[in-house]
Amino acid sequence: MELEPEVDPELEVLARVEKGRVGPYQARVLAQQILAELREHDPQILDAWLGLQAENMLWSLITQMDRRDRGNARRTSARSVFAAVANSPASARRQAVTEWLTTHYTTEDGLRRELGTLRKKDLQFVANGYRSRASSNLMQAAFMDALARRVGRGTVADHFDEEGLAQLYQSCLELG
Repeated sequence: MELEPEVDPELEVLARVEKGRVGPYQARVLAQQILAELREHDPQILDAWLGLQAENMLWSLITQMDRRDRGNARRTSARSVFAAVANSPASARRQAVTEWLTTHYTTEDGLRRELGTLRKKDLQFVANGYRSRASSNLMQAAFMDALARRVGRGTVADHFDEEGLAQLYQSCLELG
């Protein structure tokens, strides 16, 4: 059975996701519920949507693997790990260094390259990206702390409307 030409699978799935995001939800559970609903009632929409999303799903898998590799490299970089590796056979030392050297980072040209192949300009670009994300995360933390100080009891919506939140956020930006 084919999908009707006037049906846009992306809009159909997006509408179901938006409907499910009303009130508190767990993303994994919501995804499972939508998938089960589509499998049972609209398998053509699911099939068409999956076909359209395949590239994004593969990209997401690749970036997830890159993040995992960077996290593993950070964990193995702890001083105690390096101390243990220093007292290990040469093959273990090579393996520890290889994990770092083969870790992928995105460079200015948008390509993911192994750490061992990066030049100074690439390293500076990667470092600037980390600094930017750190600054953004600190700003978000300051905003959440300011909200926590002002909310006390109740919820954010009990104390703030959109305009009040925008003003508080702006004041955090000015202080930060």
